[in-house]
Amino acid sequence: IQGCPTPKNQLAMFEKRLDFLRTQSSPLRSFARFVKQGFSRSEIETIESIRRVIRTYLNGLADNIAAHPYGWSQYGKKDESGDNFDFYPSLFVDRLKQQMKLLECRLQFQEMMAYSQLFVEYVDGQRKAALCKEMVGKYIADWIYLHWKLKKLLKEKKEAETKTSLFG
Repeated sequence: IQGCPTPKNQLAMFEKRLDFLRTQSSPLRSFARFVKQGFSRSEIETIESIRRVIRTYLNGLADNIAAHPYGWSQYGKKDESGDNFDFYPSLFVDRLKQQMKLLECRLQFQEMMAYSQLFVEYVDGQRKAALCKEMVGKYIADWIYLHWKLKKLLKEKKEAETKTSLFG
């Protein structure tokens, strides 16, 4: 399990945020203050974010059992009377292993593809398209700036002529 992605980094960030909030005059420092004031908006948002991260992570572990209301029904059988449901963990784990094999196959294919000349050409095409967009954007920005500057100069010249004719 070590080295597997977990919400550890996100939770550490939220812990720092709570520590920061705790240094303020926060109800996190005193239960009596909490009873009187309740949490501030930032404390509520931080706690809700922590709950969301944990819920998302745990739901991800439960796969489609958490994602679909009747997802659990794929991993067991009802008895003859239909009253009891027997969950078979092996059905759940087998599905996860099957998904993992598909991911491994996809990774192998992507690895082979990454070393192909076709993919190298694709990456180069993406790079050239991005550069082209960048050049077009710079051209448009330069064109707008030039015309704005010309308009500004013409306006200043017109104002100067108006002043000269009024005082001249």
